[in-house]
Amino acid sequence: MAAFAATHQQTDVAAFYSSLIFNYSAAITELYGMGARKFGVINIGQIGCAPLQRLQSPTGACADAVNALAAGFDDALRSLLASGLPHGLPGLAYSLGDLLGAQSGCQQPNSTLCADRRSYLFWDYGHPTQRGAELIATTFYDGPVRFTLPVNLKQLMLS
Repeated sequence: MAAFAATHQQTDVAAFYSSLIFNYSAAITELYGMGARKFGVINIGQIGCAPLQRLQSPTGACADAVNALAAGFDDALRSLLASGLPHGLPGLAYSLGDLLGAQSGCQQPNSTLCADRRSYLFWDYGHPTQRGAELIATTFYDGPVRFTLPVNLKQLMLS
């Protein structure tokens, strides 16, 4: 019975990813049809480490299952963009910002919300502070290649 449940759950997750990727592909294809050729895309971050998720854990830990779902989608999105989409769109260029990787190390066990929101990633249970958004934007705009593939946003705009 446990094997059946695990297989059923894997099928549901695969269908979920497939649906999301289909919608992403359709949106990019539609924008491409309107003349867009350069795309800045940001994947899903460590949503399992958002304060709201961590409040649900007795130890304040990240929700690993939620992060695993986000990472699986991120892999599927990276593959979609690297393949040039199912329709093969000539001239399409993109920069994929890796929010999952850019947030690594930001989530400490048992951290709490803070009064000085200029120094922290979150200002409430799920939204980044202005400083957090600034750091993420700067990283994706002109940051290291490990956080943006195949180029950063600055390189994309100059190409």
